[in-house]
Amino acid sequence: LGGATFFHGRRRATCARLCARRTPPPISGPAQGGMVNVQVAFNYRGKHWKRGFNVDAGSTVRQLKEAMVAPSGSEEDVDSIELQRFGQRALDGELILGEAAFDFLLLFPDEGAAKARGDAARAAVVAQQQRQQQQQRTPE
Repeated sequence: LGGATFFHGRRRATCARLCARRTPPPISGPAQGGMVNVQVAFNYRGKHWKRGFNVDAGSTVRQLKEAMVAPSGSEEDVDSIELQRFGQRALDGELILGEAAFDFLLLFPDEGAAKARGDAARAAVVAQQQRQQQQQRTPE
């Protein structure tokens, strides 16, 4: 997963920092049912391993990515991480409601930023649709 991008300067350092941390910090977020375990699978230079992260139920994929690069990661580092499920990108706004598993992919900074903007645009459209549906259900 993402092997070629690991060899480019800062990206390699980001991967090393992510992979070396033994005890990831829990992320803060809406406490909706306590903590859940999220497994992230890494694949680098033919080696495969998983790291567990404990997050609050109801946290977003974006918050998980922020926790993965905490405390010294930048916004660019967060955007450069793609988490996938079943080979499909998990959108930044997707909620983590229970135990979950993701595959890690490291993107080039410009690609990651573009995908993050796309996630934000999709989230805005979904929020608008949800508001419209709620208004249609609510009698005046």
